[in-house]
Amino acid sequence: DLFLASRRRTMLQPGMNERAARFHLMIADAIQQRNAILARQRMLAHIHDLTNSLISTQTNSLQSYIEVIS
Repeated sequence: DLFLASRRRTMLQPGMNERAARFHLMIADAIQQRNAILARQRMLAHIHDLTNSLISTQTNSLQSYIEVIS
């Protein structure tokens, strides 16, 4: 499953568990405040952070592979 593979990959990055937990708490806080706009903004920020981490991981893996075959 692509989702599980990407989750495993990002969770291996240093500090990722803590960052994800902070995002989840911020999202839950906005929901508790019944602030849908803020909850949505925080969820999008979390997804953006996750996407950037995945792209960074992929880029680093590709660079390592290129160095090996060079």
